[in-house]
Amino acid sequence: MDRSRTASIHGAAVPGLWGFTSRFGPRGSATESSKPAVRKYSLAKELIKGPLGKPRGKRLGRPQGRDSADTRAAILSSAKACLVEQGYGGTTLKGVAMKAGLTPAAIYPYFPSKPVLYAAVFHEVMESLLVVYRQALALELPFKEKLKMVLLAAVDLHENDADATAILATIPIELKRHPELANLLVDGQEQLNDGLRAIFRQAVERGEAPKGYDAEDLLLTFIGGSMGMALLQYGGDIGSMKKSTRLLLELVDRLD
Repeated sequence: MDRSRTASIHGAAVPGLWGFTSRFGPRGSATESSKPAVRKYSLAKELIKGPLGKPRGKRLGRPQGRDSADTRAAILSSAKACLVEQGYGGTTLKGVAMKAGLTPAAIYPYFPSKPVLYAAVFHEVMESLLVVYRQALALELPFKEKLKMVLLAAVDLHENDADATAILATIPIELKRHPELANLLVDGQEQLNDGLRAIFRQAVERGEAPKGYDAEDLLLTFIGGSMGMALLQYGGDIGSMKKSTRLLLELVDRLD
């Protein structure tokens, strides 16, 4: 037997690690022949470096210097892009992680499942609109001006983050395909609807809304029109959403 390929532990021969012998005395103390362990460590370091001593490729994970808020934002941004490109069904946490430069395991402390991640994307988009809705309700402006604020908020969202518009536009489709998501989105949807409903109710009470229609009628009409415009923008290049919205507002102005 080739002794260079074996190790002796209390007289028993076993294959040697890395091809070096390792002998231990009766009490397990290393003898002189165990010195090649230093070489083992060197070999291990060389293997980590890769061929010819070159460093291996960049490891995934949370980038150094990035705090948890930045990591969360990067995950949400990557998730929006994946959802727009592949839909909810085709999106995976692994794909989102790779796009964000993370390992899949790095996502779980933030979003333990794909449904939770989808809901977080929706709530982030919703909050950016809800801020404007609340401002519009609080300001002492004519209903027409408040309506402009609400519509232009959607335009600004689209121009700053087109993926966000696509997410909102495809929610009804995704809910039909994946009804299990409904419970995760219901609170956010109600908050958006309540914000708009309050503006429309105020207009009805002040006599600024068309006669014969209540706040619910105005809400459904507004949501339907907004969804239609968002779907058109998402489905193909039909020009600037801002231009289309401003034209719509101008047409409304001329109805007086």
